[in-house]
Amino acid sequence: MASSPSNGDRSTALWQYVAAREYALPADTVEQKIRSGIGALWKKFESEEAPPESPVQPEADLRELSRLQANVVAPEPAASAAAEALDAALAPWLADPAPDHPVVFLVVPPHGFREKTLDTWTHRHQWQGVAPPDTEAVLANDGQWMRDAFNDRQPWVFPCLERAFLRHARGLSLVRGLMDALSAGQLGRGVVGCDSWAWAYLMHIWRGRSPWSLAAQAFDHEHLAHWFGRLAAGAGQRHFDFRQARDGRYVLPPAGGTGEEDDTPPKTTSFLRHLAAHARGIPGIALALWRASLRLGPEDPPEDGADEGSDDTPTPTAPHSTLWVTAWEAVHRPSLPSEKDRDLAFVAHTLLLHDGLSEELLADVLPLSAPRIRQVLSKLEETGTAGVDRDRWRITAPGYPAVRQFLQNEGYLMDSF
Repeated sequence: MASSPSNGDRSTALWQYVAAREYALPADTVEQKIRSGIGALWKKFESEEAPPESPVQPEADLRELSRLQANVVAPEPAASAAAEALDAALAPWLADPAPDHPVVFLVVPPHGFREKTLDTWTHRHQWQGVAPPDTEAVLANDGQWMRDAFNDRQPWVFPCLERAFLRHARGLSLVRGLMDALSAGQLGRGVVGCDSWAWAYLMHIWRGRSPWSLAAQAFDHEHLAHWFGRLAAGAGQRHFDFRQARDGRYVLPPAGGTGEEDDTPPKTTSFLRHLAAHARGIPGIALALWRASLRLGPEDPPEDGADEGSDDTPTPTAPHSTLWVTAWEAVHRPSLPSEKDRDLAFVAHTLLLHDGLSEELLADVLPLSAPRIRQVLSKLEETGTAGVDRDRWRITAPGYPAVRQFLQNEGYLMDSF
């Protein structure tokens, strides 16, 4: 139903939905792997990024944006554009009164704005939203939940398949039965959202026919530049330039052009290439690190009566303001210890499989004592790789790349995103 867009198509739309098997990482990710293998040699040829002797803005003189400022300059996006793109991908399926596949699965990696997109899409089409089963229903394989939740006469959206199972001896029967019923077309027409880690696990333990699944294509550096520019343009009538602090070079193309007769766009830094590669093209992860890299210059003092660094600090008030971007190598990126830690891997992988769990449920599904789980969670929190979100422990957006690499090194079952 959905096909991979051409390069021309991808340049005109930020959100693109493709068959999950056609999902492609940004080319920058491949380049980063090559760089890591020949790091010393690469640095020799990376002279264009060498810092000048006299930086334009010394890092010590710059100030982090407050949360309010970051929300203005780089806000979390509305889901309307992603929902519209999903509409376009599903248009033939929606128009078909009797499609070959009555159910479509939307598979998205962590921090890919999946539930927000599906919530917007559900309200737009006025389809029935399906709430996940509670823990008791999952462990008891309560078929009543399925009978009550799905209506084969009314189209529905179930945004979080990862909430329908627990990696536990008694926590898989319900989801197996659900997948069987969905595959057989017994639950009517619907859209199922699933986290990419849960999807990899379910495709490993469920032996049914491979379902029809879509994925939101990864953002490369060009898409990130366009996206960040759009987000900043939403800040009233202001136009922000984003320049690298150490040498003044543009990180995004200038908002209103250079103002010079030669209107050739200035060369930008490689910051966004590094960012796209590190984030694996996942927009929520790229946005979190982008926000963390932004700085105010010393010439942008807070307004009278506002505490510097507080959420009441205003954004730059000049009609055309410059925001400074920390050099990529200086951006704080959470990391995990290099040594093996079986318990840490257990906990981190379980959090990814279920898109977060409470501390109590972690104790139920893991062969670890409650004090040991608490100790591991504290370690993840200290490193910035996990935190509490709506009463559930989740892997953070900035910490996800480090956790993913850690689990890959440990030989865990990985997602494909």
